[in-house]
Amino acid sequence: MSPDKPARRIRTLLDEAASLEPGVELRRLLDEALALSQELGDETWEYEVRLALVECADFTGDTDAELSNFAWCLAKHDADPKRFPRRQRYGHGDILWQFKWIVELLDGSSIFSLAQCEAMLDDLEAHYRAANLGLSAVVLSRFRHAWCCGDLEQAKTYRRQFLITPRDTYSDCEACTVSTLARFATEIGEQDQALKLVDEIYARELHCELEPELALSGTLLATLRAGRLPQARSAHMGAYRLCRHNPIYLSAIGFHLQFCAITGNEARGLAMLERHLPWLAHDALDESGQLDLLAAIGTVLEAVAEVGYADQRVRGADAPALIRFFGPHDGPWTVQELALAAWQGADRLATAFDQRNHNTFRSENLAKARAIRAEHYELPILTDVFVPTTATPTPPTTATSWLERAEVFYHGEAYLAAQEAALKALDCEDAETRVEGLGFLIHSLVRLGRTEQAKAWVPLWSAALTVTGRLEAAQSGRLIGAAGFLTNPEADQPHLAAELERLEPGPTRAAIAVTLAAALAHATTKPEDWPPIMALLEQAVTEAEARESTLATTLRALAQSRMMLARYREAIELCDRALKLKMGDGERALTLEVRGRALGGLGRWLEGARDSDEAMNIFSRYDAPVGVLGCARLSSYLYREAEHYVEEFRRLRTAQLAAEQAEISTVRIRYHMGVALLNGGHPEEAVEYLWGVLGELEAQSCPDERLAEVCEQLALGFELAEIWGGAVGMYARAAALWAATNPVASADLLHRQAGVLRFLDHTQEARASLIQALELLGNQDTGVEIVLLESLALVKADLGDPSALGDIDKARQLAESLNEPTTWQLAGLMESRGLVLVHEERWEEAVAVFLQAAQQYITAGDLGQAAKAEHFAAQMLVDPLEDREQAIQLWRQAFTHAETSLAGGAPAQDLRTSILVKLSETLDDLGRTSEAADLRGLLAP
Repeated sequence: MSPDKPARRIRTLLDEAASLEPGVELRRLLDEALALSQELGDETWEYEVRLALVECADFTGDTDAELSNFAWCLAKHDADPKRFPRRQRYGHGDILWQFKWIVELLDGSSIFSLAQCEAMLDDLEAHYRAANLGLSAVVLSRFRHAWCCGDLEQAKTYRRQFLITPRDTYSDCEACTVSTLARFATEIGEQDQALKLVDEIYARELHCELEPELALSGTLLATLRAGRLPQARSAHMGAYRLCRHNPIYLSAIGFHLQFCAITGNEARGLAMLERHLPWLAHDALDESGQLDLLAAIGTVLEAVAEVGYADQRVRGADAPALIRFFGPHDGPWTVQELALAAWQGADRLATAFDQRNHNTFRSENLAKARAIRAEHYELPILTDVFVPTTATPTPPTTATSWLERAEVFYHGEAYLAAQEAALKALDCEDAETRVEGLGFLIHSLVRLGRTEQAKAWVPLWSAALTVTGRLEAAQSGRLIGAAGFLTNPEADQPHLAAELERLEPGPTRAAIAVTLAAALAHATTKPEDWPPIMALLEQAVTEAEARESTLATTLRALAQSRMMLARYREAIELCDRALKLKMGDGERALTLEVRGRALGGLGRWLEGARDSDEAMNIFSRYDAPVGVLGCARLSSYLYREAEHYVEEFRRLRTAQLAAEQAEISTVRIRYHMGVALLNGGHPEEAVEYLWGVLGELEAQSCPDERLAEVCEQLALGFELAEIWGGAVGMYARAAALWAATNPVASADLLHRQAGVLRFLDHTQEARASLIQALELLGNQDTGVEIVLLESLALVKADLGDPSALGDIDKARQLAESLNEPTTWQLAGLMESRGLVLVHEERWEEAVAVFLQAAQQYITAGDLGQAAKAEHFAAQMLVDPLEDREQAIQLWRQAFTHAETSLAGGAPAQDLRTSILVKLSETLDDLGRTSEAADLRGLLAP
């Protein structure tokens, strides 16, 4: 191969790499480029690639790769600076900039001696002096080294020196610098200084690749201790959202776990801990981060134990990669056990660092970390809840108990477990137990797609039926073979129908009728096809009385058929009848689930949720996760319809855990968890969930429609949480994703974006969004066009654009052209017209229009909005029209309307107060102070 081809490929790979963020894809490209450069034997290209690898490794927490590639590059640079310059030719890597990172890496691992760390610092300074560079970066590196090694007095000295050393092109960015100083101030107890620096980050909006999340994480404790609880909450939520996807933030995650432990968020802390446990083993050399995280793990687990969950299992703690941190252990770790192991692991690392640094700095810090548990700040965050754990059932020891498990596992869709349990139930002499066990075994094999194996068991099943004296059932089993188990529903229908005709009335005929009904139901989704199916089931009910279990199954199937025709009361009555019969736990769970759905169909949401919860608990007792998942989803839906969003969230959390256990994707569940939090008034928590879902969907290259759905909810979450930049960006992104397939939805999202922009006084941008929305909408939806024109008119009025009135008049004409325009809608447009006239200083016209709007609101029955329009008009009458007497009359009328609206439950308290204040002030101006005093007495205390 010509050497030009690998060189071109390397250049292409580096060009592609330049546009990527550090991560798996970037690493893949660079690894390919490195292999090609080595194959080519061109060390110049290899140098370029390795410098890029150092950068990538630093931002993904791969210390081994970072150190090895840097050492290779530094040796080449020192040997031949011209051939291997300090800066990359085709990228942004700079070996002397990267040198600062290497010093920190050595400091953070106890395997490197103090002498090695100090030698590296001296080498850093020598290189900077040789290159005639400023020493700001060197002084900051010496400061960080002294801090990391526990020489705090020396660190303070270097801090003073750093503050007077001029900045240069190799200085850390301002965001990193201020963050470092803030975190050090927290370390040495200078809480006020730390918070002053954090305030500077906020005020100047400082940010970079790793900031402000490191600063906000590292000063959480100082923020709490200063009593700034809302700020601490926002800092935790925002910084954790940025930290949670990159193991480089190992220490930062520790700060967030500490935060959860002392703010009453133990369930959140445990969920975060389980999410980040694998990070302990991500970077073998980051022992400083491991120490911080182990201490935080101990802290949060002690808090979890204290609130009553000491015996709960910690998922993922028994991973083989974590043995070196926690030690060997038999089976899953409990909260209490892991807390002790985490502190022991932290002690070992602290001792290793102290021996390296010749002091007790790390052990003293560990003692301080333990003491943090004594602090408490009540700051609840609803992103996680403890899911009650059910006692593990006694291991089956008899064929009967194995059969019970097989029945529940089968109905809970745990077919493999059902098969295994059914096989063990066959190990007995009782013929009836063998019949039932063989039935569940064959059913389970069919559900697993192993139809040939299922058919092979049918003769044994028929033989077992014969032994019990059920000769008709045995004969049917031989005749229809596996058809009775629906291996092929459509093909099996004729066999089942023929068998039904042959049999005399009785339990066997009832069982065949139920099976045929299931086959017919499998082949249709049309309501008109259900009467003959129901007739079969009704016939089966009359013939199944001899066997309660068959009758219970038949009643439940009949209830399900009633559900298909929305005959919910009949379905409930059938379930009630079934639940009085003797049945297995699995059948009981399914019957409760059907009744829960029927109750939901009648709008009896909470009653339905209780039934669904009971079914969920049955499956949970037997550890049947798919059954738990189905019931938890149903419960969450019923609670959502009842507007009990916290309970919805709790059931979704149960569903998430069950799905994880069953190795089923949880993305959709977590999306609904985010929406539940949003509906329940927890926007910051919602953003956290939805942000994670969006990242996963992006990685899966899912359809634009699904991304748009998540972005829309994220935008709303950002808006409600007053994270305005996020709201603007997400509304824009959601609109772009919908633009091609749903222009109406896209236009609506641009309208919502414009609302945020207008609120932020970015009026020009708001106008641009609304114009774009109108262009995108075309003539597809008159209702949306009216809303857009109204908003555009108000934005134009803000800007003094004379065309505003034309837009509002066009909107009104469109509304009047609708078949049935609502009076309320016309009143709103009239009110907006008044606001436009105010901007144009056409005061008399504005007053007249506001009064027209008020009258229309009264006609529409909205006295609160009428009072608001009258309030606007009265203010115009006072200033600039100076007609106070008419204004007073109008305000009294508005006050009456506001009072009536408030009595009806409308949120009119602020409006009532504003009217009273303005009316009182105007009466004072006219010298009617007694009247004014009486009105002020009506103000709410």
